Parts: sequence; structure tokens; C-alpha cells
Amino acid sequence: MTDAISVTTAGEQDRAEWEAFVDAHDNAGYHAWAWRDVFRDAFGHRSIYLMARRGARVEGILPLVEIRSALFGRSLTSLPFLNYGGVIADSAEAARALVEAARGTARSSCCPHVELRHRARQFEIGRAHVCTPVT
Repeated sequence: MTDAISVTTAGEQDRAEWEAFVDAHDNAGYHAWAWRDVFRDAFGHRSIYLMARRGARVEGILPLVEIRSALFGRSLTSLPFLNYGGVIADSAEAARALVEAARGTARSSCCPHVELRHRARQFEIGRAHVCTPVT
């Protein structure tokens, strides 16, 4: 029996595993953990880095940045101010789990828009219509 995919929010303790996953994939430079610090320190944005695992093995990542704009409202973007971002996953199951987790994160953060900047359209994420803030 294979383990199910679980998605968690990556923290500083996950940095080395995140970086190892990024290093093992082509065209993943913008997914590097260091960008998280740039978004926080230079722009004041909160980053939510999602990590999909099957058992102990990292199978996918999705870096998200919460943008709060007086003009455009709130959104989760992967990745803002850069040419591309989005899901990097070793399986379709991990990719779907990350997209679903992004949708749930958008709802709990009251962000009606999720933008995944893939090089080509991969997912139909839709709008996070229901706002269910976590208290």
C-alpha cells in the first residue's frame, strides 16, 4: 500500500528539504527558499510555502505569496514580481493536492484570487468564492 499525499505549510525546519527538491528540478530557480526572504524583507508580504509529501519523501512544492493591495484586493500569487512560479511536482496526485491546498489557503486567508504563474496553463483553480477566515 502506498502512502497518501499530505500537504503542509513548510517552515524554516523544512528549508533544507525544500532546497534539495528545487535543486533536483530544472527551471526551478525562482522556487528557491531565499525568495521567501526577499518577499518578506523587501516588500513586506507573507509567504506560504506548501510542501507535498508521500510519507517522508517530498513530492511537490508550491510557493505562494499573499498580496494585499488597496487597488486590487487580496490574492495569493506564485510568484509575484517574477516571470514564473507555480507547482513543481513529481506526480499528478501531488500537483492536484498542492492546488487544492492553495484553494483552501486562499479561502482561509480571504483571498478571492489565486495566480499560479506556470509557463503554460496547467490547472483550472477558479476563484476561492467562500471566505472562511481562521480565528
